[in-house]
Amino acid sequence: MSSYPHDVWTETAESPREQSAAIRVLVAEPDTASRRLICSILQSEPDVKLQCIDNSQLISSIQECDPDLVIMDIHASETRRASDWEDLGIKSPAATILTTYDSTSVTPSTSASAELLIKPLNVEQLQLAVEAARFKVLRARSELETYERSNDPD
Repeated sequence: MSSYPHDVWTETAESPREQSAAIRVLVAEPDTASRRLICSILQSEPDVKLQCIDNSQLISSIQECDPDLVIMDIHASETRRASDWEDLGIKSPAATILTTYDSTSVTPSTSASAELLIKPLNVEQLQLAVEAARFKVLRARSELETYERSNDPD
């Protein structure tokens, strides 16, 4: 039996320009049912490069893949002691979606910077959170592009 969801980036048959425009999503969800739901929805998105893991490799996967969006359980053991990504030595992704069974476990710093989904996941809420995250990613890319153009000596 093969493992599901995939533990490597899902490759698409796009040109290099289209691939660079693809939104890189890392799903680090320990709950198998939630991970399957999230990954099955994202696999149907044409502009998403997807990696799904069980969250045991969260930090190393973020460092290796530099995702635009991270979807993860708020109780991931590797992140419990940190208040933000920089505390972990990681460049902050443009967007983060946190999942949890208990909304009272959300700290003020995480609730302000991330979307929050309560498990069991609702497909419509998940899709709305992904769309909000997509908007954040595209806005961050646009801001970076504007900054780079304004600082280009040519």
